[in-house]
Amino acid sequence: PILNIEGIKGGLWIPEDGVGDPYEICQSLISEAQNLGVQVLENCSVQKVDQKNGFVNAVETSLGKIDCDFFVNCAGFWARGVGQLSEPYVKVPLHAVEHYYLHTKPIPGLDPMLPVVRDQDGHVYIRENNGRLLAGGFEPIAKPAFEDGKIPASSKERLLPEDWDHFHILLEQLLYRVPVLGGAVLDRLCNGPEAFSPDCKWIVGEAPEIRQYYIAAGMKTVGISAAGGVGRATAEMIVTGDTSFDMYELEVSRFLGLHNNRKFLRDRVKEVPGLHYGLMYPFYEFQTGRNLRMSPVYPKLREAGAVFGQVMGYERPTWFESRNREDNNVQDWSTPHSIARTNTFSKPPWFDYVAEEYAACRETVGIADYSSFTKIDLWSKGNEVVSALQYVCSNDVDVPIGSIIHTGMQNKYGGYENDCSLARISENHYMMIAPTIQQTRCKVWLQRHLPSTVALSDVTSMFTALAIIGPFTRTLLSELTDTDLSPKNFPFFTFKMLDVGLANGIRTMNLTHTGELGYVLYIPNEVKTLKLKL
Repeated sequence: PILNIEGIKGGLWIPEDGVGDPYEICQSLISEAQNLGVQVLENCSVQKVDQKNGFVNAVETSLGKIDCDFFVNCAGFWARGVGQLSEPYVKVPLHAVEHYYLHTKPIPGLDPMLPVVRDQDGHVYIRENNGRLLAGGFEPIAKPAFEDGKIPASSKERLLPEDWDHFHILLEQLLYRVPVLGGAVLDRLCNGPEAFSPDCKWIVGEAPEIRQYYIAAGMKTVGISAAGGVGRATAEMIVTGDTSFDMYELEVSRFLGLHNNRKFLRDRVKEVPGLHYGLMYPFYEFQTGRNLRMSPVYPKLREAGAVFGQVMGYERPTWFESRNREDNNVQDWSTPHSIARTNTFSKPPWFDYVAEEYAACRETVGIADYSSFTKIDLWSKGNEVVSALQYVCSNDVDVPIGSIIHTGMQNKYGGYENDCSLARISENHYMMIAPTIQQTRCKVWLQRHLPSTVALSDVTSMFTALAIIGPFTRTLLSELTDTDLSPKNFPFFTFKMLDVGLANGIRTMNLTHTGELGYVLYIPNEVKTLKLKL
């Protein structure tokens, strides 16, 4: 009855919807925990998290040192700072934004069973709260909190100054959708910091840097409703080492160190809260925090009309658009590069561009930038690397030198931890190629499962990887190398070190992801002439 239904085409009623008092819920949980023997210390600050041999072993606090085998960092918008209290410090990529909500004075006759109203097109919500209206939202462009990096040490100082100018975009939508709000008497406007991760997902799981150090943070305003499941998952990890449900999308290992950069987080977090109520189209791309990682051929790709998507901070072409320039030799670097936008659930606007690219790869020659793929060298003095890989891989890796093996890396349940290709470069040296998003995850997993006699080096940023695809790739590459590229001398799924153009020692793999003719060249980044020639 309080809604202005103008422009509304439909809605969703959730009879089971409800609200809870965060303070009372927290007090109830504390009381139950204490009844089960948990000791609760208040007014106690964490000063350092100690580790020994890579495992948590103590926490130093303002009330003294506490020996422990497990530590859970669930410090809300303080979690990133708590992560920096250990050595090595644990990266928790979070940044707080100003989060606004208002309370009215009591409204006579307000129905206590008034449904919670969420207008996601307007980015706002409103609900009854003890005879009052409580209203807020998630503005499309948020305002970062604590931009100077100085976060108050006490929760008593957590409330921030009001900014009515910034809140106006939400207030305007609230007054439009709920006109009775305009006649209510304002009690107060609250501005409290709320932490978000750079991809708008929670961060839950074991830290890559220290074993038995767990994180549960970045709850993006739904911490109360998420607490039960997150708490259960964290408890399961502590007790059994695993969870009863898939947590892959929430693991902190989905990030790199660059994602924990404070200035990156400050810029990125401006657009993250708006996604909470935003319309998420397929292939969504963030507009902020771009150009973090680029391959050496990036300028050429941009000049050719590339429209970029970002994976693990890497700018990768998603498709190419034709560009009409009066002078093709002049590149205007003052203009922003093109970021991929789909903005439809129907046939995407880039469909025809991709169709042309497909035809080129199918009928002639196409070149793709594979530089973002995870690249890890594994080697040992003796045969240890072979034995270790045989143990973690589901395929046979003890193959002739120059062979390429596609394999999974399995956990103790037989489930996949990594999907990769292994090229055997020498008797005791392999090069692993894995998905871009696995750069942190597979490296950490291997470090924890390989013996100390096996060396591991992340060489992702050392090589430009170019895939040459299509029926004429052998002809093209033959013009640049003296090596015989015939199927007999260089068969499918094999590896060779080639001289290509003026460059020496180019790691070259005869493989594609479609099973058709093609090569992937791993070119040391100091080699420039070959990239320009291709």
